[in-house]
Amino acid sequence: MFLPLHLRTAVAAFVLAAPAVDAAAPPAIGQAAVDRMIDLNRKAYADIRHERFAEAKHWLAEALVIGETEGLDHDEMTARTHIHLAAVSLAGFGDREEAVRQFVLALRINANISITSGLETPALKSAYLQAREQLELPPNPDTTVATSPPRKGKTAAAKPSASTSPVPVATPDLGDALDPDPPARVPSPLYCPLPFEISAGQDLVVRCLTQRHQKRTSATLNYRAKTTSAEYVTLPMAHSPKGWLIAVIPGHEIRGKSLSYYVKAHLPGTKTALFNGYPEAPNALLVRDPSSEERPMSAADSSRAQAPCKNGRNDGHWHRRTPGAVWLTLAAGAGAVYHGREAVDSNTRTLATGNPLYVEAGFSPATMFQFEPEIGYQLSRRFSVSAMLRYQYAPLDGTFVPEPTQNAVLTSAFAGFLRTQFLLGSSGNFQGYVSGGAGLGTSFLAIISKRCDANLCALDHSDTLHGGKVGLTVGLALVYRFLPDFGLLLDFKEIMTLPKVMALTEFNVGLEFAHNFLAGAAPENAKAGTLTASR
Repeated sequence: MFLPLHLRTAVAAFVLAAPAVDAAAPPAIGQAAVDRMIDLNRKAYADIRHERFAEAKHWLAEALVIGETEGLDHDEMTARTHIHLAAVSLAGFGDREEAVRQFVLALRINANISITSGLETPALKSAYLQAREQLELPPNPDTTVATSPPRKGKTAAAKPSASTSPVPVATPDLGDALDPDPPARVPSPLYCPLPFEISAGQDLVVRCLTQRHQKRTSATLNYRAKTTSAEYVTLPMAHSPKGWLIAVIPGHEIRGKSLSYYVKAHLPGTKTALFNGYPEAPNALLVRDPSSEERPMSAADSSRAQAPCKNGRNDGHWHRRTPGAVWLTLAAGAGAVYHGREAVDSNTRTLATGNPLYVEAGFSPATMFQFEPEIGYQLSRRFSVSAMLRYQYAPLDGTFVPEPTQNAVLTSAFAGFLRTQFLLGSSGNFQGYVSGGAGLGTSFLAIISKRCDANLCALDHSDTLHGGKVGLTVGLALVYRFLPDFGLLLDFKEIMTLPKVMALTEFNVGLEFAHNFLAGAAPENAKAGTLTASR
């Protein structure tokens, strides 16, 4: 007999909530759907981190459709999807109102859910607090309450069975290598930094800290693999020499799509328990297969990750300059100059005769070529500052020996600029930049070619015009990165000289080297590298 979808959901939820459920009972209904939602949220998380907000929104919308179709409207993964949609709405599209609405939807499912670690920004935190205020919730999740909001299809909170009692497991000697210094400030009453993704088959060290009584706190770690059991395995947590509460989940227990866990701690002298996650609203760690082509993003390789996507794009997006990166470009090119009517620099027909050779207003070649090395520093995701040298070369065509009343023909000029660049956007391996700056130079040149024919030789050698010594510049650049640290550069610039006005339009091609020398030095538990997916 076939039951309607909502009845099947209620029956399955009731079975899961029953205290007498057998340990070998099948997992919650819709597990395949939940696994698919996890995969879609993993893709969306990577896209949000790399500012591909349209793609992230697509994955998250698909996840919500699956949740609604499978009756998972009140599942924790649906709440996490709304959290990620809030990040997309605010960071990607500047829609704070929609971000608050998404946070409200998530908090109605789980009042203790928080922003996914690694996506926090001051603006997103503000929207999150506004949503909590709108629902009349306290500003921060209450870690002393082991309950979550009522769920659709559940009549009671899941109760621990006999199998959830602590299992005596010997805690191995972890040594100093796995016992880092605790942070100067513990950010929450019960703090457990963990990565966003973990590897299947590898032991996982779980470290926690409490804000108070760190040396005398007792705690247990409770975990389950969703695809293998509906019951939690409980591990006692031992104290490390530096004050961490530590337990190790064996590698053979880490399999499937995700691992659910929560930590319960007791402070001495109080009956109140602290929770990181809850039995009916656990945290989730996404489990990846080390043999798969994809690998997770870390803080150390955020500018160099090379995980391929199914559509052929580079999901790691390691081609963009990262904040703190030093970059160097070597470019050369040519251009044209617009100048007014004026005498050539050498004044072949000297001013003493009252008849110098004038060139009419118009365009002339800038030089035979210009060479422009530039070194810069990436201040933020979009802004960088740089110093650029400019060398112009204009070889003399013909022979010219200046007379006492004449000037020598300039064949080269030097200038230096201070510039800033702003990232306009990025599409795959291409990045576009707009630049601006100012500089000083010996001169800025335009070439006047020889003017001889069969009957008349008005100018028997090439000559030059020069502009003022101050240059103002704006430009557009396109970089195509073919290696993590190297790219091809196309650069268009306009230079206006002062006080003698001359407008130079130039085009350059070259190579760019960009590398963040400090990226690999980030500590393991740095904010950028601790990606905890609390559910």
